[in-house]
Amino acid sequence: GEGITTYVDCLGKETFPLEGQNVGLSGSALGIPSGKGANPALSARYVQIDKDSDIILVFGGSNDWGQTEFPCDLGDPDGTDTDRHTFCGALRFLITTLRREYPKALVVYASPMHRNDYVWYPTIGKDPSEVFEFNRFGHSLVEYRTAALSICKKADN
Repeated sequence: GEGITTYVDCLGKETFPLEGQNVGLSGSALGIPSGKGANPALSARYVQIDKDSDIILVFGGSNDWGQTEFPCDLGDPDGTDTDRHTFCGALRFLITTLRREYPKALVVYASPMHRNDYVWYPTIGKDPSEVFEFNRFGHSLVEYRTAALSICKKADN
């Protein structure tokens, strides 16, 4: 997020005695969202990750589902596509690429966290009554989580 303490800070200092690098960008998605003004996707920014990384934590999907202006369509959770304009394609591309380009690193994926848009919407000037269960593509956050788990399980085989 936009806070002073990042997830990397919390993991490095409170959970493990690790030095962390944060390539996360608040509001960005794993997939390449449509629309001008969207933050660059993690599936395009992964090249910023240090080549000698031991652990790579990919924590995403929430903005792919519900970034209010720039969501990414779910894509095909059961397919093999790596179209980075969809969440499934971008995650599949990212996991495959990270494992190939960082062969010594443990690649860990954390599924999309629960969102509390009822609290968040007023901070960006939106009415909480506009909170939605399904994104503009008709998918729920649970569908993105389920797809991510399926893709990651297949990547382990």
